[in-house]
Amino acid sequence: MLPHAKEANDMHAGEVYGEKAILVTEVKELENRLLSLSDERDKSLSVLDEMRQTLEARQSVAQELMRAAEQEKLEKENSARNALAEQEAIMVKVVEESKILRQEADLNSKLREFLMDRVRIVDTL
Repeated sequence: MLPHAKEANDMHAGEVYGEKAILVTEVKELENRLLSLSDERDKSLSVLDEMRQTLEARQSVAQELMRAAEQEKLEKENSARNALAEQEAIMVKVVEESKILRQEADLNSKLREFLMDRVRIVDTL
């Protein structure tokens, strides 16, 4: 019975050793997969960090362009307001000159009538 038990134990030990070898292989495969996943994760994080830096740089440039465009817009609006004020002032002067010229034309017309009356009086005399 002892040899039979020893043979059964040897067989069981062989099975256990075989399973242990399979488990060691599976552990190594899992370690390799974990290392591979870790490398992929590191690469992905590196790419994401690079993308973040690029986007932040682009955002900074875009914000600077927006500030410059806003400043240019304000300058153009101010320039347009000044030009409009100048045009309005010129228009007021033109209207005033037009009134003055009409008044002078009226005076000239009255003076011509007066002179014509005087010429008739002189001719009559």
